[in-house]
Amino acid sequence: MRIATKLAFLVLLGALAFASLPGCAIMSGVKEPDVKAPIITPPTEDVAAKQKPRKEEVLSNFERRRDSAQLQAAADRLQKGDAATAEMMLKKLLERNADFAPARLLLTRVLVDRQDYAAAEQHLRQIIEKFPKEAAAHYELGLLLDELNRTDESVVSLAKATELEPSNELYRLSHQSLTSAGAPPRGAVQASLPQR
Repeated sequence: MRIATKLAFLVLLGALAFASLPGCAIMSGVKEPDVKAPIITPPTEDVAAKQKPRKEEVLSNFERRRDSAQLQAAADRLQKGDAATAEMMLKKLLERNADFAPARLLLTRVLVDRQDYAAAEQHLRQIIEKFPKEAAAHYELGLLLDELNRTDESVVSLAKATELEPSNELYRLSHQSLTSAGAPPRGAVQASLPQR
């Protein structure tokens, strides 16, 4: 019987301890302290409006890195001799980002290797139209025009590349090889330069 009495005493003691906690309704004679909860007001400025520029910046950085990674993957495929896969990858990349000049420039090299000169010229002219100060596009167009025996146009393109990047020795030598000692035979610029 002693155990039952002790157990009853402990239960009663626990109930009293629980009832004495603030906010408990069992102790009707004890008043809770009058504490007012702070009123939470919504921010006056639009949080979404502040986050929008940051989200756009993050998205732009992601897209730039993704495009660069896909360009590198296409260049790797091309270096391994898989021009068809590289061309497919570059076309997909340009469908998503038509203004990505490095991808378009690499695609022109694939097209030239395939002897699709008209398409290569079209892509180079698109780059130059959108980015007139892109020296590499002027240079590649000059080489292509030389290959097509359009020497006068080639000289103009190579001169523009040299003008845009006067410290580029390759551009300068290419231009000089066409302008010195009369017009060289078709493809002379590419034959006289180291392979890319």
